[in-house]
This record gives sequence, C-alpha cells and structure tokens, in this order.
Amino acid sequence: MRLYKFEIIKLEFRLQSVEIDTFLCRLLVQFIGTMGKVTADDFANRDERGLVKTPTRPADEAAERVFYFKLYATWMTSVGPALPWLLYWALGQLAPAARARCDAKLELVREHELGWVYATWLVVFFARTYLAINANGARAAARLDRPDQHVYKIMANPAEGSDRSRQLADAPYVLMENTGAAGRFNRAQRAAANMDEGLAGLLAGLLLTAFVFGPIALVLALANGYGRFRYANLYKLDKEQRLAGFVPAQLAEQVVAGLVGLVAIKTLVSGSGASQVATSALSRSPPPSSRSSSDCHIRLLALPLCFVFLAINACTAKKNPPWCTARNKTTTILLLSPVHRLRPCLLRVEGAAGEL
Repeated sequence: MRLYKFEIIKLEFRLQSVEIDTFLCRLLVQFIGTMGKVTADDFANRDERGLVKTPTRPADEAAERVFYFKLYATWMTSVGPALPWLLYWALGQLAPAARARCDAKLELVREHELGWVYATWLVVFFARTYLAINANGARAAARLDRPDQHVYKIMANPAEGSDRSRQLADAPYVLMENTGAAGRFNRAQRAAANMDEGLAGLLAGLLLTAFVFGPIALVLALANGYGRFRYANLYKLDKEQRLAGFVPAQLAEQVVAGLVGLVAIKTLVSGSGASQVATSALSRSPPPSSRSSSDCHIRLLALPLCFVFLAINACTAKKNPPWCTARNKTTTILLLSPVHRLRPCLLRVEGAAGEL
C-alpha cells in the first residue's frame, strides 16, 4: 500500500515537472520570439524588376527623410533625455547613497575635464543617426524593401546591338531570396548585421555610462539584449514582425545616449549644485566662487544648444497627436533646467562689457 502511494506521488511529480517544463518553454518562446514558419509569396507587390510596386508610404525621398527626422527627434528629445533625468532624480529620492556615489563620480569627471569625452561620443552618435535617416530616405525613392540593402544590376550595355545585351539590360534586379530556408537565413543574417552596425557605439556608450551609474549600464545591456533576441527571431520569421524586438533595443540605446548626455551636461554646462554633495564624498572640490571665466563660457554654450533642441522638438509636434504638447512641455523643462544656473555667468559677462 505504501509502495502504491509512493508510485502515485512519483507519477504526480513527473506530471508536474512536464507541466513546468512546458510552461518554461512557452515562456522562453514568448520572451525571445516564436520559431515558427511563415509562408509568403516572394513576388507579391513587386513589379517586373523586383522592386516594391505599392509602398506603404509615398516613394518620395524628401517626405521619407522628414518622417525619419521626426521619428528620431522624438526619441532623442523626449524618451532619450526624459528617462535618464527621471532616473537621476529618483536616485536622489529613493537611494540617496547611490545618488551621492554618482555625484562623486560626476565631480571626478568634471575635475579632470572628461565631460568632453562624453560630448564627443554624443557627436558621433548624432552623426550615425543622420546616416541612418539619409539611407532610409533614399530607400523609399528606390522602392527597395527589407531585408535587401543593395540593388544589383547585370551590367549589359544595350548599345552593343546584340539581342542578348538588350535582354540582359532590361533583366530584373538581383535581390535577396525572401522565402523558404534561404529567406529565413537572409533575414537572420540581416538581424545580426543590424546589431553589428551599431555595436561599437553601444559598447562605448555602455562603458561610459557604467563608470558613473554602475549597475544601471548592466540593466540597459540586458534590455538591449532582450530586444535583440526578439528582433532576430521575429525578423527570421517575418520582416513585418521585427519591430516588436527592435523598439525595446532602440529604447535601451536611446537611454544610454541620454545618460551620456546627462553626464556631459552635468560636467560641462550645469552648475555645482549636485557637486556640493560630491564635495563631502571626495573632499577636494573647489568652492563655486573660484570657478574660472572659461568655465562660464562653456556653460553659455547651453543656451543655443537648448534652443536648437527645442526647435527640432517643435517641428516634430506638427501634425502629430495632442500628447505632443505635453511632450514638448516636458522636454522644455528638461532642456532648460540648467539654464537658470547661467545667470551668474551672464552677469559676469555683462560686468566685463561695462568695464570696457
């Protein structure tokens, strides 16, 4: 009787183990994306040369550039800076000790003038973003669908006069296979290449972020990895589903850029309100009154920078939903937060002009 009960308990344990394994497998598939197959017509919505016949948006390069300028400007002037500054504020409210450590590192960056390193990374990041906008605009006019990155043509000269040359001159373009096992491989390879294209910049940004904010950089790396897992698997399944993974990955990258920008602003533009906390931690910060005039001149650069970003953000609000108004107000507060610290510098410059 005891052996019978034991066998029943063991059988129930095995059934529960199978259910747990099944649940974990389903959770893993949901986490990184499905591995299934999608059947598609490789020639649907293509003209005789293989290009997109009816694009989802007008095949106009200027209009497509405006679309992507608005898209990236929304990321870089709202989501990107808002989350890092909110996180920095939350550290002061919820974890003052962690905030003090961050401020101490910010003071170290300021003392050794390493803010220029962070600003330099931002310049390269902005340049890379423009190149992506430029390429996406040209893609629309070319009517080239993803995952194709180039259009290959058979270079047959019809002026030679031979029938073969005339036939090859009008031959369809050479493009990627998009269905079957070969299509799955092409899309999977494109997902890997997409990560490689921005990997160097992301790694540099994560290292710069980790110096000041420590484990937050690890969290962002994990978030980016999650997005890339889903992006790769969903892209391999179907190119139309890839954005479900691409957006989380991009969000993590934009937050990294926002944190790098926060360090650059706090160490090159912003005043020493936070550095007074770091002074007690480092015990070697000079008093605010001993700041040089060159430091004030650096802070004055915040004024045109703020207005440039506000102008970009105002352009993105046109013909957009009503939430853009609230977004613009939030961005205005975030961008102009260090400007009130410029008043002593402006008074100093005005006094120097009066002496002349």
